[in-house]
Amino acid sequence: MQEAFLRFAPALRGGAHGLANPVAYLYRIVRNLAVDQIRQRSGEQRQEQDPAGWMVPQPQPSPEQAVIHRQDIATVSGTLQDMPERMRIALEMRRFGGHTLEQIATRLQVSVPTAHRLVRDAMLRIAAALDDEGAEGE
Repeated sequence: MQEAFLRFAPALRGGAHGLANPVAYLYRIVRNLAVDQIRQRSGEQRQEQDPAGWMVPQPQPSPEQAVIHRQDIATVSGTLQDMPERMRIALEMRRFGGHTLEQIATRLQVSVPTAHRLVRDAMLRIAAALDDEGAEGE
């Protein structure tokens, strides 16, 4: 309210006669101050809720989650080692190297549909191995 009065006071000093509608002018000042305050609060809340990601400590996995994660990695690693060489290379190029199917096809000297099939089959093998491991653990 004090801020509204400080903004309205200069208009009063010049005489309220200079304003066509002093009450409407006062309402406009109060409305604008309220909008400014809402914007300021929302900006502060946004900063509190969304600090820089590197500043937020990451949650530590439980011991059980860590063991499951290590078992999954071992399963994927074993499955990769058991794959035919071309299938493994195609998967590694696509998933780990970010290569396109055209680049994989060129490297392996196969057609693009064959490169796609190699990657797809490799992913299916890994998914099946992880699914089998999960079924055994139950």
